[in-house]
Amino acid sequence: MIKFVKKQIVNPEISIVVPLFNEEKNLPKLVEEVKGVLLSLSVSFEIVLVDDGSRDASFEIVKELANLNQEVQGISLSRNFGHQTALLAGLEHSRGNLVITMDADLQHPPSLIPQLIEKQKEGYDIVNTKCNSVEGAGFLKTFSSGLYYKIVNLLSDVHIEPGSADFRLMTRRVVDHFTSIPER
Repeated sequence: MIKFVKKQIVNPEISIVVPLFNEEKNLPKLVEEVKGVLLSLSVSFEIVLVDDGSRDASFEIVKELANLNQEVQGISLSRNFGHQTALLAGLEHSRGNLVITMDADLQHPPSLIPQLIEKQKEGYDIVNTKCNSVEGAGFLKTFSSGLYYKIVNLLSDVHIEPGSADFRLMTRRVVDHFTSIPER
């Protein structure tokens, strides 16, 4: 079961899709920062917050943010299905010509959104980001992450760039194509 809190912006230029799990403390700041960046660009936008079965007050915060901001809409999954399922639910409900996905913990800086949009204007349908380093990540985290990518790349025919992130921009055409694939 999915619950919706909808505030429809007619034909938004940009959709920001944010899957979240137990992020009650980050949500107000996230929305404030994302909204500030997009308002400075003078574009119409929506922020789609997808709660992946949080056990804290995340969805209550989403509802409050939706009541205060017409650009915010919320989706609440009935239980924790995982990050990728929440991301997919957000993509399916997004309506922007450009769709940007990012995490709720602010490790993906909203201040980089204009750079993603500028890169897309060069003719790209997908603009990916890469994390060079995670602030505060210790040796063990950095080492295990690097080892993970080495093992996956040895075992797989598909190369995954170390530091790949869910912070990306996709055109509506890409999102529609991706969400239409039955094997997702």
